[in-house]
Amino acid sequence: MKIAIIGSGAAALGVLDRFSIVVPRPEITLIDRAEHVPANPPFDNWTAERLRLVYRQIRAEHGNVFPPPKTNFGKVPKMQNVEGWGRVWDSNFYGGLTSIWGLCSVPFSPDELRHWPFGRTELDPHYAAMAKRIGIAGEHDALNQWFGQDFVNRPAIMTTPTIRALEERINSSVPGGAFRFISGISRLALETRLEETNSCVACGECMSGCPREAMHSTILDIDACRRDGLIARTVGGRALAVEGKPHHIIVETAGNRREAIGPFDLVYVCAGCFGTTEFAMRSLGLRDGPQIVDNSLYSFPLLYTGRAVSRPSEQHRYLGLTNLLVNAIPQNHTMHPAQIQVYLFFDHLWRYFIPYPLWPLMEPVSRALRCRMLIARLYLHGEYSQRYSVHVEGHRPAKISLAHTGTPLDRIPDLWGEIREVFNRAGFLIPLKPMRQRTSSHYAASLPLGRGPVELNASIKPGVYLCDSSVFPTAPATSPTFTIMANARRIAHSSLSR
Repeated sequence: MKIAIIGSGAAALGVLDRFSIVVPRPEITLIDRAEHVPANPPFDNWTAERLRLVYRQIRAEHGNVFPPPKTNFGKVPKMQNVEGWGRVWDSNFYGGLTSIWGLCSVPFSPDELRHWPFGRTELDPHYAAMAKRIGIAGEHDALNQWFGQDFVNRPAIMTTPTIRALEERINSSVPGGAFRFISGISRLALETRLEETNSCVACGECMSGCPREAMHSTILDIDACRRDGLIARTVGGRALAVEGKPHHIIVETAGNRREAIGPFDLVYVCAGCFGTTEFAMRSLGLRDGPQIVDNSLYSFPLLYTGRAVSRPSEQHRYLGLTNLLVNAIPQNHTMHPAQIQVYLFFDHLWRYFIPYPLWPLMEPVSRALRCRMLIARLYLHGEYSQRYSVHVEGHRPAKISLAHTGTPLDRIPDLWGEIREVFNRAGFLIPLKPMRQRTSSHYAASLPLGRGPVELNASIKPGVYLCDSSVFPTAPATSPTFTIMANARRIAHSSLSR
């Protein structure tokens, strides 16, 4: 059996995981437009000089943008323009956007899957398989009331007394409004087992890349698949369309040359929501129609003004990723849940804007502020979010334009008011209005399952399957990466039974 997998991100890993247990092994060709980059980080630890060079590089490339971009050792994915809106992330990296993702790994709840053609019963075996592969750090807490089984298999992250105080504050709030709030420690694809050589040491520089490889990236797994022979061949180039039967894939390689790769018995398209949408449209002869959902995202600071619960000396080691998850669950099923991710105020923000010679003076201040200052990022459901239209013409890159700006936060009944009411107690204070970000990097639902050209089994032609978030029927506020992996594995599993 000859198989093509297009892409190297989260969906590709889900497909590869399913085929890793198939006997006899298929012959897999991986097609990806990004240059293959070895999994090993460029050095074994962060030093002051290495950090200085990284921040000098990203400032030179991106200027004084806020928030400063998360990087992979100074490398930042390209962005593409959305006419009428701004720029959005392009998964042009080897490993897709998993090279810079925030590692939040929680399943979609049964409620979030309410309008999907399948539910947790079908997804749970694949969640479990992917959790075994990537590893998820966490603990059983109040969040399990919302999403049930969480597939945690590693110790929870070490967080601060301030975060724990906020968690207790939220979970002790009395429901009574339009939303019920529950919180818990973040579930992260992070190595936290102290006995492992790549265990997280809480250096706090997560936004710059992890030299220890404690943070999961599909690059590690895909390189392992290459070494053990599961991936027999790698083709570099932009996959444009699939043609014929048996299937041949038209690939644009260096110098804008086009060639047909194949034949293949099965094709799994895992190119990220933008890339997969474009590929499917060319394969089906579509010029317009699909709209990509980008979950609206708002950021706001959160101050702690109560009595001291920790000392600055205790903040030397910390995690610069999501520490706490808060779900806002509507009491009325006509509304949609929102998710808030809470971070410590990490050095990444200061290092980006403070001149390097001043950093020794700023570092003690930054450490002290971590006892008092948090950052919250509020994600909205796709029904409230911006959507982008996709236009494809010939082999040229797709044109993306704004189709809908989404519902502003202040027009969603009760949500922001109740967030303020729940957070502004027990010494915590939201001092500023939330700032809307241009993109969340959570793109989905352009070609939903069972609607339009996509069959319920995710195929657009016999033997050609779309496997990433492009086929999500809806775009919940919850981070989608873990579900992308699990659903891709489910699609690959289902395709083998046909």
